[in-house]
Amino acid sequence: MRSQTDIKLKIGSGKGSVIAVKNIGKSGLKKEFVKKIVDKTIFFANFKGSAAYSIVFLGASEMKKIDKGYKPRSRHVSNVLTFNLSENPPVADIFICVPQARKEAKAYGLSSRSYISFLIIHGILHSMGFAHEHGAAQRRKMEALEEKILFSLFPNL
Repeated sequence: MRSQTDIKLKIGSGKGSVIAVKNIGKSGLKKEFVKKIVDKTIFFANFKGSAAYSIVFLGASEMKKIDKGYKPRSRHVSNVLTFNLSENPPVADIFICVPQARKEAKAYGLSSRSYISFLIIHGILHSMGFAHEHGAAQRRKMEALEEKILFSLFPNL
């Protein structure tokens, strides 16, 4: 029997597109809502084809271990990390640190639900090739798309 912390869902319109979610209970989100976030991100990014994502919700100590392996000198705890395993089709592991996300949500005056949703959107867009690290124009393009998706999920944000 599959537990609520380890689920697989079909996503998007692409044949064979799936999402696996681990530790969903830590996020405070329901599986149907995570699916909706991913589906809307795929739709608004105008992505056609197959994709596979693994979204893992972690605690701070677990994210610190990943951060240490990825960025050995960093003392910062990342809110989200996306590891692309394939670009065509997009296959990615997305790790979200729930305590860090909640802390940042509070600092930004947002609900944890909306901010964790934003981090999922951010990770999915990275897996599709969107980047904010490669200049102001690309950053603005990615941020505009993130806002469009987020406001479609949370119209009163």
